[in-house]
Amino acid sequence: MYAIFFPASIDPALSASSCGAAPAHVLVIVLKQLSRTVLLGLLAGVALAAACLNCCDANFMASATSTPLSTYCAALALFSTVAAVAALLPTHRALRTDPIRALRYD
Repeated sequence: MYAIFFPASIDPALSASSCGAAPAHVLVIVLKQLSRTVLLGLLAGVALAAACLNCCDANFMASATSTPLSTYCAALALFSTVAAVAALLPTHRALRTDPIRALRYD
C-alpha cells in the first residue's frame, strides 16, 4: 500500500534527511503527502457512505437511516487521527536514525 502512495523506493523522510534537510522540513514533506492522501480517502469515503445511505433509504423505506452529522464528524476525526499516527510514527523513527548509516545498509 505504501508503494502506491509514495512511488519512490526510498522512504521520503530518509531521502530528505540524507540530503541534509532539517527535521522540521522532513515533517512538512511527510505531512503534505499525508494530507493529500488522507483528504482524498476521506472525501471518497464520505461520498460512498452518503450514496449507500441513499440506496438503503430507497430500498428499505421503513428503516430510519437518518445519520446525524456528528457521527460523520466523529468518524472523520477517528480516521484522520489513525492516519496521522500511522504516518508520523515511522517518520519519527526515520528522523532518529543516522542517514549515512541507513544509506550504507540500503
